[in-house]
Amino acid sequence: MRFRFIALSIAAMLLAQVGCASHPQQPNNGQAVSSINLPPGETANPDDILNTDPSAMRLQDLGGDFLLYMRIYGRMPSTLEQLRAVDDQINPATFTSPASGQPFIYVPSGLWLSGHSNDIVVYDPVQTSKQMRWCLFLGPRRGNGSFSVDVVALPESVFRGYKPAGQ
Repeated sequence: MRFRFIALSIAAMLLAQVGCASHPQQPNNGQAVSSINLPPGETANPDDILNTDPSAMRLQDLGGDFLLYMRIYGRMPSTLEQLRAVDDQINPATFTSPASGQPFIYVPSGLWLSGHSNDIVVYDPVQTSKQMRWCLFLGPRRGNGSFSVDVVALPESVFRGYKPAGQ
């Protein structure tokens, strides 16, 4: 119980210091976040989009666990399962896409696209019916040692441009 209180205290401190990105940053692909899944001319609040898609919500939860894990251990986890060290409420379903039932793909070294500072570290193995791919982005370490995470639905054509780090 004491560990849970300490973990929650650290999480609160992180959220105050780092802040969870409630408005996902859109990669520079020419499409606005607010119209990414909507017919031309229609707009929506990015939070509304994230809060209605189960895969996006699950990735957002994982993003919070990533921030906490990296703050405590100073490194990326080797596997998604290691996130259980900071969140004892994680169950096996947390690591799977609600849409397909398949495990999320975790790339600890990240997938990158030239000209972008954020790397994809977790993504849904299956694209949505609108040919989008939900991705969890990790921003570079800031001067104060903190990171940022963003959940973004990328068009499949843009997602395919991301390559493993070092390529």
